[in-house]
Amino acid sequence: MNYREYEEFKNQITSEKLKENIELYYSRLSEVYNDNKIIEGLDVASRIRKIIQKVLFEEGCKYIWLVPIETSIDEYSTNNFIAYNPYNKRSYSLVQSPQIQKEAAAIVLGSNFRLVDCYRGEKTDTTHANIFQQIDVEFANKTEYEIRKVGKKIIEECFKEILNIDINIVDTYSYKELVELYGTDNPNLGLGFKIYKIDKQYFILIPNEYLYSVHKMVNNLNFCYLDGNRLMFKEGMEINDIRIMRNEFINKLRDNINNNTLYGYWVVNMPYAECKNGILKPTHHVMSMPSIANEDNNFSFDNLSDSELCNLNCNSFDLIICNNSHAVEVLGGDERISDFSLQYSAIKRLGYNVEQYAYLLEALRFNENHDKKRLGGFAIGAERLVQFLIGCYDMKYVQLFPTNLPNGILTHATSIEDMKTRRKKLW
Repeated sequence: MNYREYEEFKNQITSEKLKENIELYYSRLSEVYNDNKIIEGLDVASRIRKIIQKVLFEEGCKYIWLVPIETSIDEYSTNNFIAYNPYNKRSYSLVQSPQIQKEAAAIVLGSNFRLVDCYRGEKTDTTHANIFQQIDVEFANKTEYEIRKVGKKIIEECFKEILNIDINIVDTYSYKELVELYGTDNPNLGLGFKIYKIDKQYFILIPNEYLYSVHKMVNNLNFCYLDGNRLMFKEGMEINDIRIMRNEFINKLRDNINNNTLYGYWVVNMPYAECKNGILKPTHHVMSMPSIANEDNNFSFDNLSDSELCNLNCNSFDLIICNNSHAVEVLGGDERISDFSLQYSAIKRLGYNVEQYAYLLEALRFNENHDKKRLGGFAIGAERLVQFLIGCYDMKYVQLFPTNLPNGILTHATSIEDMKTRRKKLW
């Protein structure tokens, strides 16, 4: 860019626009300086990263740095975050998770981890941001149980160091039994509100302390009624509708719930795939190891129907932490497919482009011809963990410039129109 082009570029940014961005920037800093909760959140965010790295180094993991770009290969609409390189005229998706990168690295380097900025084309709210930091970990030659044991140790040490609390993480539940009993795979188990069925009629068992509140909610509804401490639903109502209603009740009662018991539990045996609106997708990702593959060496995806795929379980897991009305997934992971042929058939069967997985498949072929490492790992959403530790369920308290603020500087600093004009000038 020569001097004249630079001056023209400067003139595109009006003084009004620049003034607006500066005001947004300093208004956020002012909020930070005057809000002790934000200061606490940012401090805890720094401390947990130190704790997590300490545990992982003790477990023999190497810290790696990876290029934060990838081809778009996942369900998170990463194409909303594009980095354009004017020198080779190519566009790259910013990474939504370094899953494939760290899996391929584990084959050569062994167990590894990284702190990675993730970019996802998702809706933002109090517990979700489309730009966030994740602690991604990949192990070589550990079983699912051994991987979960390391994840448990990390979470326990975070609670001990930050809150001086010994958190209880002992129970394990299958995905299926949680959904059937609570209508969700991450319920707050201490609240009750279980779903039951007698003959053809579903009902929810309401704890005595919430009967009055629930009575007020359902008083004018024609599809359900209270019978003692049972919330009865009309015969013929679909179970999915019951599950939605159950979770609506929980959300409306949130402010009246006083259950200070802090505990965690594991969710295991996740479904491998799901079909939404006629589109088949993996529940976690296409690299998850199907449970049956550990027992059947001849297992393949090639001849499975959509319904058979959706009935497959995989060695995936989530760690849920509960307190009051909140239940938060703080860690999720799985055992990976480490066999080349099996991974190839999974990619083909789920309709992905094999070329986008070329370097993973190449790494797996190398793995077969050498040590044949068993692969698996997990990821921790740093901001979500911090939210729970400081007892605040709003993402803006744990990010300095969060993208979920309606007037945040990182949300409105540059318009799409400005970017298009800028690209024309520069490229």
